[in-house]
Amino acid sequence: MKRLLLQKRRSLQSHEEMPSFHLTPMIDVVFIILIAFILIAPILSVDHVLLCPSSSRHSTSRTTAPIQITIRRDGSLWIQGHATSLENLRQELQQIPLHQTPQIAPDLNAPFGSYQAVKQLIEEIGFNDMEVLLSPAS
Repeated sequence: MKRLLLQKRRSLQSHEEMPSFHLTPMIDVVFIILIAFILIAPILSVDHVLLCPSSSRHSTSRTTAPIQITIRRDGSLWIQGHATSLENLRQELQQIPLHQTPQIAPDLNAPFGSYQAVKQLIEEIGFNDMEVLLSPAS
């Protein structure tokens, strides 16, 4: 009889215990993912966009000073720090050698149509590629 009571007590105690979770493997996985994001983040700061091939021939050498075109929140265009219109941007870009790579730095709230118009203009002039700055340095 005592034996049965002891067995019942043990079975009740074992059912009352909460299951324990081992958090160490989960924390290890989270740290590995965090390290992966830390290593990949600097690579994602500039997106390289290939444009339609142009009919003109030019070398693929790069320059140290890129042409930076900024598209502001209100849709206004800036090249190398001064305001311009789309037509003036065309004239300024036509004077630049085609082996240079233009950089577009759109504001996060800039109209997409402005970005698309600048991209099409760069293609029409004959540049083979451009860079899109996802988070331009201020």
